Amino acid sequence: EVQNRLELLIESKDRFLASVAHELRTPLTAVVGFAQELRDDLNLYGDREKEEFRELISFHSSELSHIIEDLLVWARGDIGEVKVAPESIDLGAGVRRTLTLIPGLDLEVDEPDGSVMAYADPARLRQIVRNLATNAVRYGGEEVLIQVRRQNGYAVVEVRDNGPRLGKSDMNRIFEPYARADGLVTAPGSIGLGLTVSRSLARLQGGDLVCVREGSHNVFRVSLPIADEQLATVSGAVAEVGDGSARSR
Repeated sequence: EVQNRLELLIESKDRFLASVAHELRTPLTAVVGFAQELRDDLNLYGDREKEEFRELISFHSSELSHIIEDLLVWARGDIGEVKVAPESIDLGAGVRRTLTLIPGLDLEVDEPDGSVMAYADPARLRQIVRNLATNAVRYGGEEVLIQVRRQNGYAVVEVRDNGPRLGKSDMNRIFEPYARADGLVTAPGSIGLGLTVSRSLARLQGGDLVCVREGSHNVFRVSLPIADEQLATVSGAVAEVGDGSARSR
């Protein structure tokens, strides 16, 4: 039995390495190819074509960077070295800013509660939102909705899509490394770590990431501490420490 488990582990590792190599090669090949065209045959192209080449290089470079970023977080998480630096941020503004950085994505953010301040790491928030938004566009339906609000004492980001219904078993399994829902094929630019990494980052910041089905939508819900409540808790703890020190003198 131990031997079988070891063989399965080695096989899983080999499949993962092959997947990573493939997904890294795809954007890297595009970047190298377009860059060589601009270098070797620059005079053959007009200004419009040159601009298209530059945009494609930028897009595929971003894809490459995001894949590597997820890999680094996943690897460091395995040995407990992922760091977060939370601060008070406008959650809606942070989500909108992230969406503008994703090429080819045109999604609006609904804020029914107005401005919501979260206690979160801005860089890690960008990584979570990028993963959820691109995941919804790749695997969801034609309708993708993003909402920022307060819920049950947390600052919440919801990404909804009307894609294929996820079963209860899928809603848990998709957060495992390299997993995908039944019937879904891994899309280009994905190595199956985005949701795993995003949940880990949310939990490191005192929140969580879950998936539920509501009506005709799959809903990915990120909850993060609300800034004013988190800061009040920290201030109270500091005050208690200060009072204790004063009494002990």
